[in-house]
Amino acid sequence: VPTDDFLNPGSGNIAGLTLVSGLYKFTSGLSIAGADVTLTGSETDVWIFQIASDLVVANGVQVILAGGAQAANIFWQVGTSATLGTSCVFHGTILADQSISLGTGAVLNGRALASIAAVTIASSTITVPVLLTSTVEGDLLPDGFGLSQNYPNPFNPSTMINYQLPVSSQVTLTITDMLGRELGVLVNDVQSA
Repeated sequence: VPTDDFLNPGSGNIAGLTLVSGLYKFTSGLSIAGADVTLTGSETDVWIFQIASDLVVANGVQVILAGGAQAANIFWQVGTSATLGTSCVFHGTILADQSISLGTGAVLNGRALASIAAVTIASSTITVPVLLTSTVEGDLLPDGFGLSQNYPNPFNPSTMINYQLPVSSQVTLTITDMLGRELGVLVNDVQSA
């Protein structure tokens, strides 16, 4: 359960705030009015806003993304209805229990999903965000690797794990139990061939 800075920040109006990633909970409505709000974090950070009643974004207000934050990682769970004012710029997926209304010229970089009522778009723009990922060139991947037989010795409290790499590579060796739960990480770094 969110507490302190993550529970009702800005007393329900987050205009002018800079918010790091996390789970934010609002026990009543949420408004963004009077100034922009900035969400700052890396491309893998996630923001979840749980709003008990309505979300109202004033005319011309912007949700600004900084530090690599991505709209695909922002979620607005709205207990009733969401209203985006005219000419506002908003990022993230809106999940409203009732309706969602976008004013004239509003820009939503995300999704608008209403459970009970309609999503109303008045000369607005909705763009589904693309989650940015990195790619690895095929010729940079090793052709194979070798893992030798590794038998624990009941009379010796340690086990030697032998392996070979064709090229220098990122190596992660994880110990798990029979249920797949991670017990420990032996190696997690780049090792030479």
